Amino acid sequence: MSRLEVQVFRTQRRDPSGASVDVLQVTARNAQGRSVTLGSCAVILPLGLLVFSDPPQLDYPFALATGAQCSDFIECRLLAEQAREAGYPGRVRVQALFREVAPATARMDRLVGARVAEHRSDPFVFVSAGWE
Repeated sequence: MSRLEVQVFRTQRRDPSGASVDVLQVTARNAQGRSVTLGSCAVILPLGLLVFSDPPQLDYPFALATGAQCSDFIECRLLAEQAREAGYPGRVRVQALFREVAPATARMDRLVGARVAEHRSDPFVFVSAGWE
């Protein structure tokens, strides 16, 4: 079993044109256990709505060895747009997550019910107003 610690914080990055962009940086640290293969990074809104990094910083699927860490980024503007479209025009409680890739041996049918592991950050409040 692997134990991933997921943290999220707001920061700025440069886009391809050199402009500064507000982003949420989502970091996973594989503290102990086995290596894992990550399939995606997202922020989860209420009712299970996911907002993915677009484009992702990491080349998924991404192998994360024991003791290593990685980060992906989600633009605040994109998250705010998706939150408002989903009916959350102000403050909304969200979590960041990394999803593992399902093992190749797992059968993905209803009888087996194979589940992909999700590793989540602590909940935090995102303000979707003001991002244009």
